[in-house]
Amino acid sequence: MYSSLLAYTHSHLKQGPSREFWDNLSVAPVPNDRPAHKNAGSCGSECEKDRNCMQWSYSQTVCRFANWIKLGNAVDRENGGQGEFTSGWDLKKMGELGFKVDEDSDINDTCMEATWLAPIVR
Repeated sequence: MYSSLLAYTHSHLKQGPSREFWDNLSVAPVPNDRPAHKNAGSCGSECEKDRNCMQWSYSQTVCRFANWIKLGNAVDRENGGQGEFTSGWDLKKMGELGFKVDEDSDINDTCMEATWLAPIVR
């Protein structure tokens, strides 16, 4: 069920792993001594290297990571005069969780089989 919900809310990922003028609500700033703060591409590369990072955002020379997947919302192209705002998702890690978005996968058919949990009474 969750993979189908993500397939619906994150269907834009078929067009690529990042989105300009978008805030996916990543909140944890990356430490300043990391090269992630150079640009959006560096921020995304650093996220790929961090095993806990599922998504990232870059704005005003600040890179932020998140260990969850959120859709977020559009940012005004003027961005209050603050410049670029780009968000991205780590598609490889999402795929490992069962959410496939590569060109060979059908984004609407991400569940291999249903697994039902049975309660155990003790």
